[in-house]
Amino acid sequence: MKYRRATWMLSGVLLGLSLIFLALFTAFGRPDVGAWLVLILLAPIAAIAWLDDALLRRRVAAYLRDFREHARGPRPSPHHEK
Repeated sequence: MKYRRATWMLSGVLLGLSLIFLALFTAFGRPDVGAWLVLILLAPIAAIAWLDDALLRRRVAAYLRDFREHARGPRPSPHHEK
């Protein structure tokens, strides 16, 4: 849960920086340069953070599945009946 909040905060900070860059470059008559700067420098950071969050969630789900299966103990196999 903490990592999800950190990812949201990082996204919020990046959004704020993006708006500042766009406003600054727009004030000087070049919003296109500001948009490219945001797309090249800031968007990949947010994308990587969200991809890492998704990967972490998938790994946690697999770990919890294995943990629950291990906690149940060994299951009898139908091939080893006596």
